[in-house]
Amino acid sequence: MRSFRWRHWMFTREYIIKHTLHPTATGGSPIITWLPNQLTAVMDLMEEVAKGSGLWAVLEEGVWSGGGSLTHEDYILVKKIMDNVVTKKAQLKKEVDKYCQDRGV
Repeated sequence: MRSFRWRHWMFTREYIIKHTLHPTATGGSPIITWLPNQLTAVMDLMEEVAKGSGLWAVLEEGVWSGGGSLTHEDYILVKKIMDNVVTKKAQLKKEVDKYCQDRGV
């Protein structure tokens, strides 16, 4: 879901926001804030689940100690995904803040 919403945001940013000042999307929602709000909600939930399940603590340790049903390959994959979430969340906030400031939103 995060990947789909991120690609949707990139498309909107590159082909709509950069080429028009029209403030709303086809459904009438604010073009600069609606998609980022949806994307942020998905990333917030991903973080909430990781923290609530104890996975976040394992990832923050940076060391997979084995045990449980999490294989080392799973650990590496989940770590990459969650590191990406943290990075993309910060990037998204910076982009949206800039577009809002530029357009007085």
